[in-house]
Amino acid sequence: MSSAQNLKAFVKSKVQLVLVLVCFLALQTVFLIKGSLLHWDAAVYVGMGKYIYTLGKAGLWEPIRGLLWPIILGFLWKIGLDPLLFGRIMQIIFSLASITLVYKIAELVLNKNKAFLSSILFGLSSIFFLNTTYLLVEPLTIMLVLLSIYFFVSKKYFLAGAFSSLAALTKFTAGIFLPVFIFALLFEKRKKIIISASPLFKVCAAFIAVQIPFLLLNYTLYKNPFLPFISANKVINNVVGCNVLHVKPWHYFFVLIIADNPFLLFSVAGIFYLIRAKNANKLLLVLSFIFPLAYHTLLTCKTERYSLLFLPFAAVLAAEGALSMIRNKQKLIISIITLLSFVFLVSSLLRFDAGTSEDHLQEYIKENNRKGEILTTTPFTTLYTDAKLTLIYYPLYGTELINDKIVYSSANSSNISFVFVNLNDIPCNPFDYQCPNKTEEFIKFLNETFDLVLQDNNSYLFESK
Repeated sequence: MSSAQNLKAFVKSKVQLVLVLVCFLALQTVFLIKGSLLHWDAAVYVGMGKYIYTLGKAGLWEPIRGLLWPIILGFLWKIGLDPLLFGRIMQIIFSLASITLVYKIAELVLNKNKAFLSSILFGLSSIFFLNTTYLLVEPLTIMLVLLSIYFFVSKKYFLAGAFSSLAALTKFTAGIFLPVFIFALLFEKRKKIIISASPLFKVCAAFIAVQIPFLLLNYTLYKNPFLPFISANKVINNVVGCNVLHVKPWHYFFVLIIADNPFLLFSVAGIFYLIRAKNANKLLLVLSFIFPLAYHTLLTCKTERYSLLFLPFAAVLAAEGALSMIRNKQKLIISIITLLSFVFLVSSLLRFDAGTSEDHLQEYIKENNRKGEILTTTPFTTLYTDAKLTLIYYPLYGTELINDKIVYSSANSSNISFVFVNLNDIPCNPFDYQCPNKTEEFIKFLNETFDLVLQDNNSYLFESK
């Protein structure tokens, strides 16, 4: 059978899924043409990509980030493609694959009706949809996680371990799916531990094998194979923005996903039905929801996109709960939920403000390209220049870091072309009592050491004398 015939057969057999994919793609295309605000972390990944492919001569570096997404974005930049545009196109492809995988997983473990409803609840989620537009790492991570789940329920344990490890290389917290697999395997063979050792070994061995090159690289760069994990844990627990200034309550994620689509409340019933079934693959779906939800709930730092690690499974559980509770007229129920889910999505998109990322101070850097590195309080600088960036905000802004940057700037002033400071990017921790005065001292030092060429509210742009 030709590829065209295969595609035609797929569309005919999965017409409901295809409609979801077409709807998602059409709306994403509108956003792609319209453009959307780039997020802080997205700029970091673009800068890291430049750093990787120039061996540190351009861009920026943050050890706390996974490497897979920066490698992809950096490759696009290296071959002359716009990483912002083509990165977004790739994210749309990743998200379409994720919707398809949610359908396939639910079809394998549950049934076709529940698979379709799962794809609706996930694919028409405004959280999932909008985070596909931000050039963040989550769409790639989710796709890899879902691939690992798909291979696990298909009993391809080595591939399950390998893809879950790749997911962890894009976003470290995705490593939580390894214990999910271990628990599911131990449950499946709880009376035959020796038999379960083979798939358990395959999952763990594949996971570790994929991690080894990353650990060796860490040892080469930092003399500590686990430094990125340790540093990431320190930053996520101490960053001022989400831990102090915008702290969220413990129930943040529960309210978030229910507000996104009230039908996800059926996930509570879905958990009950799947646990009662005493089936390893059904338990896997429950654990894939509970483990990442519990982990991120315990974090003080909470943000919307963290919910994407468990949102696909909330959708599957909700589909299970809704269609197990309502056994009659299921097609009507699915149609109603589909229509209302689409209404929820469109209403969210109509309220969404993409904003703008233009910055005339940093446009000056682009227009007056000079040799030398740039000190900056924001990763967005990498979008305006291919110069090497030294980060004023990383790993954690405060008195100690300011002292380090003053010493560094004094010793390397002849090699620094620009210094960009936006005080809104570097809030002081309220418990760092010296930080506000130290920040004023830092600005005074920059005024004395460099020329102030532009100033706008709390933003300053200095250039070498």
